Amino acid sequence: MRNKNFICLVLALGIVPSIAQATDAIKDSSIKIGGEVNSQFGIVNQQDAFRKKLETGQYYNKNSLANSGSLKFNYDKKSDSGLGYGAYIKLNASTSASPSGSKEIASEVKLYVEDKFGKIELGNTSPVGSAMEVNSYSLARATGGLDGDWNHWLKNGGVIDNSGKNAISGTYLMAPQLPVGFDETTKAGKINYFSPSVNGFTFGMSYTPDSKAKGTVSKNKDVLKNAGGGYKNIWQPAVRYETTMENGVKFTTAVLGEFGKAKKSFLF
Repeated sequence: MRNKNFICLVLALGIVPSIAQATDAIKDSSIKIGGEVNSQFGIVNQQDAFRKKLETGQYYNKNSLANSGSLKFNYDKKSDSGLGYGAYIKLNASTSASPSGSKEIASEVKLYVEDKFGKIELGNTSPVGSAMEVNSYSLARATGGLDGDWNHWLKNGGVIDNSGKNAISGTYLMAPQLPVGFDETTKAGKINYFSPSVNGFTFGMSYTPDSKAKGTVSKNKDVLKNAGGGYKNIWQPAVRYETTMENGVKFTTAVLGEFGKAKKSFLF
């Protein structure tokens, strides 16, 4: 036992110089590391029937302290010819599943290349509409905003249908997003293109082969072609116009669309 403890101590000491070298390398490279921590204290005020767990009749907590976090790694580089390229990774750093309920550690993984022709992204990321759209919840954001976490605190439907029972779906009550823009399809593999800005106009296009195909081949190989729910061959075009008037007022508008085919929800 004494020898085992000694060996572990030597290995731990050997890691310290490696960490220092890695830190020095990051300082001299194009890697940027960031993150965020979000702490919430939620107070729920619902009628008695909504606060009970339907299967057991036990009450949910009326208030709770919730914490979540994420780590972001961004790599940006530009060649001598002016070609830009890089990668972006966002990881869930919470002590449980992410706030959206996802159990995968990564919420976004993508590569990109950029030049005078525009920017192309490839990976598990949001479609172009998420970056180019203009709407009410982009102005009223954060935890209490229209797209905030308030709906996660509600129980037994009401405005959110998580159980498949008779309840009003909150999908289009909170935000008029297109189907592929929601969290369950944000991680689907896709190709995004953003054009350069010309006279204030920017054009974007996303292609998502299958909204259920997320992550590695071990996940994608089991996705059914025409069943299992979701969408396939999804195209999302977007046009955005942005200008600043003489009085300093900034005007922005955008038009988005989405085309695809819904797959059968059943398996036969």
